[in-house]
Amino acid sequence: PLRDATEARAVFAAGQALAAQHGLAMRSPPPEPTTCCGRGCNGCVWEGFLSAAEYWREDLLLVYAHHRIRQVRDDLGEHRDQHNAHHQAGEKRN
Repeated sequence: PLRDATEARAVFAAGQALAAQHGLAMRSPPPEPTTCCGRGCNGCVWEGFLSAAEYWREDLLLVYAHHRIRQVRDDLGEHRDQHNAHHQAGEKRN
């Protein structure tokens, strides 16, 4: 789990860069809280923020994993198509 706002910001920056690099649509990261009173309340707004930030990271990982699965399937499909075309060309020669 994320421990503080600095870690969350780093995850957001890296995640947004990864999403942009691969053309993935991601929702915006959660905004940082502005209403903390600084008294260490049970259920502090920062706890909620860090939970939301962790959820955002998990969502990014799922989106990226699905993207990679589609890439592999496409690569396998292309390989299959090339194999079939090569095989069919060999049959025409016989």
